[in-house]
Amino acid sequence: MGAGLCAGLHGFIIAVSYDQRMPQIRHSAWLVLPVLLLLVLYWPGLTTWFYQDDFGWLNLRHDVHSARDLAGALLAPKAHGNMRPLGENAFWLGLGAIFGVEPLPFHICTFLTQSASLLLLGGIVRRMVAWAPAGLCAQILWLVNCGLAPAMGWSSIYNQVLSAFFFLLAFYFLLRHIETGRRAHEMAHWTAFVLGLAALEINVVYPALAALYVVFKARPFLKKILPMFAVSLAAVLVHFYFAPPPHAGVYAPRVDAAIGATLWTYWRWALGPMPELAAALVAASLLALIGWGLRRGESAGLLGAGWFVLPLLPYLPLPDHKMDYYLAVPSIGIAIMGAYALGSARKFGAAGRIATVLVVVVYAGTSVQPSWTVTRWQHARAGRVEDLVLGVEEIHQTAPRKIILLEGIDSDLFWSGVADLPFRAKSIPGVYLAPGSETRIQAAPDLLSKYILPQAIAKRALVANGAVVYRFDGQMLRSETAHAGALWT
Repeated sequence: MGAGLCAGLHGFIIAVSYDQRMPQIRHSAWLVLPVLLLLVLYWPGLTTWFYQDDFGWLNLRHDVHSARDLAGALLAPKAHGNMRPLGENAFWLGLGAIFGVEPLPFHICTFLTQSASLLLLGGIVRRMVAWAPAGLCAQILWLVNCGLAPAMGWSSIYNQVLSAFFFLLAFYFLLRHIETGRRAHEMAHWTAFVLGLAALEINVVYPALAALYVVFKARPFLKKILPMFAVSLAAVLVHFYFAPPPHAGVYAPRVDAAIGATLWTYWRWALGPMPELAAALVAASLLALIGWGLRRGESAGLLGAGWFVLPLLPYLPLPDHKMDYYLAVPSIGIAIMGAYALGSARKFGAAGRIATVLVVVVYAGTSVQPSWTVTRWQHARAGRVEDLVLGVEEIHQTAPRKIILLEGIDSDLFWSGVADLPFRAKSIPGVYLAPGSETRIQAAPDLLSKYILPQAIAKRALVANGAVVYRFDGQMLRSETAHAGALWT
């Protein structure tokens, strides 16, 4: 399933490249530029190993033993009550069944999906902004956003990348349907919308985004958008029926004054390391740009604002669970507004042109460093997990019937490389934290007790030569079996 999706995306990238209305591909080499920039900026993501939630998803395939199990694995609510058959379940089941615990195919799928999304964004913005480089500018401004960066190295949030793809694919075919009136484009529009609902729950807001566009640009098509609202409502009702929201905890929704503060937080994050006053000035400038455009009959700025706010709406009632990667889709709105501002700058006075270019350059320049930092941090964090898990695998191959006890595991490594059962993903039984590990790990005692072998059992296993003890020094596992007994006296 996951491999088939990736193969389809590869073909789609080629198809969209041919649909850019350029006479010859050799004269359209610039279409490749955003994909190359994607690789240049995020290449460490291709070699980032698994960590944290990845192992929980990899273990999903171990729970499928029949057709009924497969249906449950694909459709039943999973982490925190989410229902994402395509964005999580099919992705992990398909690629996991074919490639096992091998991260590269997962990252290739992510990069192929993002490449297709970049081509779609370029095609969309070129149709919306009457300025030849607008598409490329939007692609670059989206690429550098630090909200996109986490998804390019952490496979567990592939759903964000796939969600963006279906948002853009549906909107692209909406534009094509408006241009051509062809039934095939209308069907493709609906198909992309429905598939998006299976990628990530925020795709329920797509009809509002489509309606925002057609109200200004193609009002007769509004009647074709309205039924989508009913489908989105049905999707929300089904979701809450099978996975009711919690009443307490960080995932409990709250509709109160905190929504405004949460939106402001996401706005500041989307602009990178920009001072609060500067973020306020940028917001005011964009509001002025939107008003200026509407007076001229141009809705691109408003659509960009809608693309930022609407996909954030499902997240705003969660003020205690703000995540930077929730900006992967909304940051498309930043890119659209930036491209529209640059495309309109030639109509401003000299001061307006300078200010527009300066803001966009500062945004892009200050966003690149955090995006690169996130990518490298993920790569380094996953590298420690890789060293630990593959080291345990070598020990298991040497002593397949012995219990493996691990020393030297700190809090970060526990949460990123132990808590989600990576050894089950590798089909390695009998791996535990050594007694006393609880003093070095910050976690609830009742949770830790599930991972730590009791001291009495550990001692008996050592005496019977049924266990080995290894200490992780940050890079390697070193044997402590010879004097392990002294550690627990």
